[in-house]
Amino acid sequence: MAIICREHGLLFLMAPRTGCTAIGSVLMDELGGEWLPGDDVVDENGLFVVQKKHCTLQQLLEHNIISEGERTQLVTFTAVRNPFDSLVSLYFKMHKGYQDELNDPDSWVYKVPGYADDLKLIRNMTFDQWINRFYPDLPFHLENRPLNGMRNVAKRLVGKQVHVEDAFVQGVDHVMRFEHLQDDFSRVLHVAGVRNPPVIPMINTTKARSEKDYRSLYTPKTRRKVEVYKEGVLKEFGYTF
Repeated sequence: MAIICREHGLLFLMAPRTGCTAIGSVLMDELGGEWLPGDDVVDENGLFVVQKKHCTLQQLLEHNIISEGERTQLVTFTAVRNPFDSLVSLYFKMHKGYQDELNDPDSWVYKVPGYADDLKLIRNMTFDQWINRFYPDLPFHLENRPLNGMRNVAKRLVGKQVHVEDAFVQGVDHVMRFEHLQDDFSRVLHVAGVRNPPVIPMINTTKARSEKDYRSLYTPKTRRKVEVYKEGVLKEFGYTF
């Protein structure tokens, strides 16, 4: 799902683990925001087509939730986060934070193909085991190959688009950084003509996450995997380990 503020001409795409819940609360409470679409769009099997909270601009356009003409009248924005850091938060959310959702047969975790099964597996996994399962091992002859151009190799190994963050930033006007979210949020609102931008509250933080620096959870092998499989995001936004 996205949040639209029609009065201010804003459309916010809620990328996971980027402070989107907190930003969304500000847009809803102080800038007249409303959900777009108003509810999940699901198929005949009850699986997500356009998810209530996390959807891309392309999904909104493809499913006629907004038109191309409407999009041109909006300042569209989203956020990104260092993949190394984001994956640690995802692990702790799945390892502990989302486990109770399995007890609710109507939970969203059963509407994402394979997600409930992944939650059952991850509760017995370390971070290292999870990364190694999630990302296939690289062929030996590619282990020390320079990173530039490895994106296509990664796609072939996984057999699908692995740079999920790319989908959220595609086509938007502004991309905020999780690492300095308030400053970037204020700049986006300024572009839209909003003065005295509100402060982003602390909401939906990953309470189960370790207090350790994310770097401490990686081995050389898992670091290399993220460098390869997230090459596009790392390169485009200048993120490093």
